[in-house]
Amino acid sequence: MATFPQLQQQLPEASFVPFECHRLATAELAFQNPRFELDADLLERCAFAIRTEESEGAFTPASQQSFGERYGGEGLMHNGGGVRCGLFGPYQVKGIGRNPLAGEGSGFWYTHGGSSFEEGFAEMVWGEVLERVLPHGAVPVLALIGTGLQCWVKAPDGMGRICVPRALIVRPGVLRPAHFERAYHYRPSAEMRRALPHDTERTRHAIGALPDSLPRERGSDEASWQSLKPAQKLERGLHEFALRLAEQHATARARRFMHGALTSGNVALDGRWLDYSTTSALSCYANTVLGTNEPFWHDHTHLLQVLNNLCFYAGKYLPRAEGEALPRAKALTTFFSQHFALQMVAQFTKLTGYPESAIAPHAHAPAVIALATHLMKLARAGNERPFEGIPDAGAKRGYDLGQILCTLAVHPQSSELDARLEPLIACAATRRETRRLYGEFAALVSSAAVTPEERLALRRRVILQSAKAGRDVHFLYRNQLYGQLQRLAMRYPDRRELCTMFGRLLENVVNEIEVLHQRDTGGPLLAYRDRQHSVELDVREGNWRVRRQGRVIETHPIASGTTEKTLPVALYPAREWLGKSTWEALL
Repeated sequence: MATFPQLQQQLPEASFVPFECHRLATAELAFQNPRFELDADLLERCAFAIRTEESEGAFTPASQQSFGERYGGEGLMHNGGGVRCGLFGPYQVKGIGRNPLAGEGSGFWYTHGGSSFEEGFAEMVWGEVLERVLPHGAVPVLALIGTGLQCWVKAPDGMGRICVPRALIVRPGVLRPAHFERAYHYRPSAEMRRALPHDTERTRHAIGALPDSLPRERGSDEASWQSLKPAQKLERGLHEFALRLAEQHATARARRFMHGALTSGNVALDGRWLDYSTTSALSCYANTVLGTNEPFWHDHTHLLQVLNNLCFYAGKYLPRAEGEALPRAKALTTFFSQHFALQMVAQFTKLTGYPESAIAPHAHAPAVIALATHLMKLARAGNERPFEGIPDAGAKRGYDLGQILCTLAVHPQSSELDARLEPLIACAATRRETRRLYGEFAALVSSAAVTPEERLALRRRVILQSAKAGRDVHFLYRNQLYGQLQRLAMRYPDRRELCTMFGRLLENVVNEIEVLHQRDTGGPLLAYRDRQHSVELDVREGNWRVRRQGRVIETHPIASGTTEKTLPVALYPAREWLGKSTWEALL
């Protein structure tokens, strides 16, 4: 049974505002995240919303107190925190209506209080995708609850608004940097101005909880961590948080994922991402503009502001003993920038397909840094100008880094390599430099593979992993994902049918991502997965393994797929998914 901490046990009373909700008369548990075993009484606990005069008939007389989260940071307009969310124990429920934290003059789309099934489905997809892609994961959507109500959403053409079925989006409540920041632009109603502690006092009380809210420093056990003074926890916890931000963001950039709105309210204090309304996969390394952040190649600068703000508020409000030092913003942001640069090197070299275990011992070697620097230069070439919208396959710009690295993996010593690279890199000097740097890197990180068998196993691993790293995930372009969800909603007006079809979509996406972003631990590598079957490549044993529902049912030598006649039927889906050229290279 999944358990989650309660925010109200982590933050002081001033961080919350109570309000009344009423039970929805026809609520149903429409969809549950298959990754979690949740409380049997989830619907009983969370099927509440804020009653309005227009929707009185959709509620029963039963009521329950919920709590809104007060926080600050960017992107709130004049609101004082999460306006359409309420806490019910460990669960945060989005879409419950406009709560008392709505600020005067914030505008309709920041205060209407509803959430649609389409939004909930997209949030769940991204929570599952990023949990598997990013080293510190993402905040999941646990369940969607049907309300029997309608809500407004923007029309597909972007002009005007339309009414669609409303959903409650159930997530675990999580601590965010924004909980410890001022809401400078909050314009509370007259009633809230009288009822709530001033935002300055709210922030002062919250900052007192910050040292115990930060992630524990890696390598430190619980007992030694709890023995530290608050100022020591703050110093080490902020550095751990900064390190996680660097690891998360460098991974996302190398893998061409963009959040689009990485404010202090859209990252958790443990490093996880959340709130994915602007998130998208990209077909290339175009300097894409999404949401409110800087373009793709500069959007890490928002994280510097997050760290700056935490240091500022800690210095302003945290009591400390005489002479006790608190973290300095300059030192913390410099720490982040240094580790972000190191992580960019690590993540771009992993695109080569070489396992982390082979690269890590040489992480600071000139050959590793030189190749990573060159790959980033290729990725940025032709991509400095900001690009509005989602660069799909038809709008690719610059070099195709995935195809270049896959070609290098398949033909590292071939006399034909230059000719094969020419369509991908037109400049002869750039081709020579790419070949030289890749060769020096490969020679270094493969030096532990001594025997012919070890070298062949490593070569196959590199070919498969580089092919996966460069694969396009067009189904996760923001416009395509939302378009597919809209088409499902139109085709299946029945809620149960719609949720069944979404379940299949989610399963297909997760299967694809688990193949593409499998953690390389040195064991068998996934080459294909669907609802029933998976195909693995065991490079050490030199065979393919076919599994049905996790159990091995067939094993075939790699060479058994040399021709159409010798290819076992169970391997057809894997060859189709990988493509003919990758498949033949593996043989």
